[in-house]
Amino acid sequence: MPGLKYGALLTAALLFAHSALADTEIRISSWVAPKHPVNYGGYEPFMEAVEKASGGEISFRLFMGGALLSAKATMPGIRDGLADTGVIALTYHPAEFPHAQLIADLAMLSDNHVATAAAVTEFNLLHCQPCLDEFSAQDIVYTGTYATEPYVIIGSRKIQSPEDLVGARIRTPGSVWDRWAEDVGGVPVNIPSSDMYESLERGITDVVLQPIAALRSYSLWDVAEHATLLDLGTYHSLSLLGFSTYTWQDLSVEERTLLLDHTALGLVGVSVAYTELDEQVVADAVGSKIEIIEPTDSLLADKSRFVEADLLRITEIARDQHGIAEPEAIIEAYKALLEKWQGIMAPISDDPDAMIAAINAEIFDKIDPATFGM
Repeated sequence: MPGLKYGALLTAALLFAHSALADTEIRISSWVAPKHPVNYGGYEPFMEAVEKASGGEISFRLFMGGALLSAKATMPGIRDGLADTGVIALTYHPAEFPHAQLIADLAMLSDNHVATAAAVTEFNLLHCQPCLDEFSAQDIVYTGTYATEPYVIIGSRKIQSPEDLVGARIRTPGSVWDRWAEDVGGVPVNIPSSDMYESLERGITDVVLQPIAALRSYSLWDVAEHATLLDLGTYHSLSLLGFSTYTWQDLSVEERTLLLDHTALGLVGVSVAYTELDEQVVADAVGSKIEIIEPTDSLLADKSRFVEADLLRITEIARDQHGIAEPEAIIEAYKALLEKWQGIMAPISDDPDAMIAAINAEIFDKIDPATFGM
């Protein structure tokens, strides 16, 4: 009898240990504020869905507002094990991700940010082995991209024609927007988004380029007077859930399956949250001291002229600065995917479930969790 009792206790202890070991906690580092669309639109529904689907065996700790890692420190922090995953802004690391810089330069090709996110995600995951190799070299497993709403022009200067931009000091996110600012006769100013408010308040910049939601999220409506809704492209050089290779490879096939099965939920959730926030901010701005200006024909025509001419510059930059041997082929492949996804998303743009289903069917269902990232 004592032996049976000891055996039962040992069995119970082993079962408890197995249960404890089966529980997986994933640390997510987010450098944006708690009320940012990335957090409430992307991470929170993603975490809730995965936790529910796993029966609670997968849980998350979300560090927001740069509490764990800053924007620039996120990629090396995930690589070095300080976080398991997080939002990586790839333009902070041009030497490590040259193909991402090329795709980032194509920001002005689409006015549909959900289609852009899907096109970039499919391109990286299914059509660009060099892209995946760049992540692998940094011990990162890429799983998908989200895209912001298009950048517009916000500031103290009223912009209704290309001539209004001549001499303007324009805060840009860099890259293609620097070239656009110079092309229209402005002066690009590269400062962090956190400094935009002060730059407008002190007259360091005349206008800034940001999605219209920045009026609220950065309180720019306190220091700006005009917002011209000229679509200047999305920022999509991002990885919403870039996993540490070591974390990813420690997960079971079942756990990796659950994460991939719900990634589209996070990607679409961010995009939808961006759209809703932009719409709310525009509605709130109407009747306030902020003048909302629709882009004139002259602004639209000048932008189209720039985009066409800049494609040649993008090819040269990719080849000469980023060392990409055949950038033309990459650009054409991406443009084809963008056209494909614009066609898919246009009729379902008001149906998040349909957008998620489309991304899963066209992208994530084609990935084998048993081998991907291993």
